[in-house]
Amino acid sequence: MKKKGVLVGVILVSILMCAPFLVTKAVAGEQLGTYCWRVAPYVDLLQLAVTDEGDGIYLLVGREGVPLVYLLPCVGTGVEDGQGNIKMGLHCTNDTAFFGGINDCVFKSTLDMETLRGDVEIDCGTGAFTNTGTLVPRECAPDEWEAYGLGDGPVAGE
Repeated sequence: MKKKGVLVGVILVSILMCAPFLVTKAVAGEQLGTYCWRVAPYVDLLQLAVTDEGDGIYLLVGREGVPLVYLLPCVGTGVEDGQGNIKMGLHCTNDTAFFGGINDCVFKSTLDMETLRGDVEIDCGTGAFTNTGTLVPRECAPDEWEAYGLGDGPVAGE
């Protein structure tokens, strides 16, 4: 009988020790899709994969640039402000001569939740290079970055 009690105790202790490793978060968040904007009046494209993290918070991962000219990888957050808008902040890494050649650029915008449109402020190097524009939603084409068709025009990084 004593052996049985010891065996049960060993099994319970083993289960308790392993339990933290068995409990995992099934899903970090619901993937909402990929969204694209033109950074008007420029020919730049902003493309973001959006994940709903709950409580009105969204994870944003993507890129900004002019395909075949320059590309900035970006990561950021969108937060619902309770007034029908999403406040969006992106940190983008620049390794080109565009944007004043400055490595770190911040894009901030307030998007209307209905239209997903809003003004954007671009700040690289804490004021060393700044620019503004409007994020205009557009369809994301599967080969967008290989065959870009917005035509000639200014770029946001100049």
